[in-house]
Amino acid sequence: MREVINTILYLNRTGYGDFVPRKPLSRLLGVLIILAGIILFGVVVGTISSALTLQKLASDIQGPDDLRGEPVTIVRDTIADEVMRKRGADVMRVGSLEEALAAVESGEAVATVHDFPQLRHYLSRDSHGLVLVGRLFSIQGYGITYPIGSDLRKEVNVALLELTEGDPSLHRQLRERWFGIE
Repeated sequence: MREVINTILYLNRTGYGDFVPRKPLSRLLGVLIILAGIILFGVVVGTISSALTLQKLASDIQGPDDLRGEPVTIVRDTIADEVMRKRGADVMRVGSLEEALAAVESGEAVATVHDFPQLRHYLSRDSHGLVLVGRLFSIQGYGITYPIGSDLRKEVNVALLELTEGDPSLHRQLRERWFGIE
């Protein structure tokens, strides 16, 4: 009878028939398996959510040819006007960059084509959910103007020439920082 009582007590201590590791090495292995499962679950969930996020952020517009026949806003009297007309876009001319981006936000246009450094600066302050996509359509140089006879003209031109010809790595860093292009 005493054996029956001990067996019943032993069965009650283990709960629902679960097996519990008793040795330290077995318990360590159990903890490692649990941690590996948690980590694996986190990696799978993170991978799936990242893929879904990237898919949502991806744009159908990768370059200028994707804008052919599409409504595109440009700021009136800029180089983008000529470039986009040549590429066959349905150009909507507006008076300012703010108006152009508002037309994209409202769905009137699929894109705005404008000066890359200005777009990057404007969107870095307030993106309104818009993103820069694709590559540069046309690389344009910047000019610095001075009044006729200004002493600064020669000084600035010499400094720019020394910069571009003297230290290419510094010139590249400055272009990347201020204009966002290599």
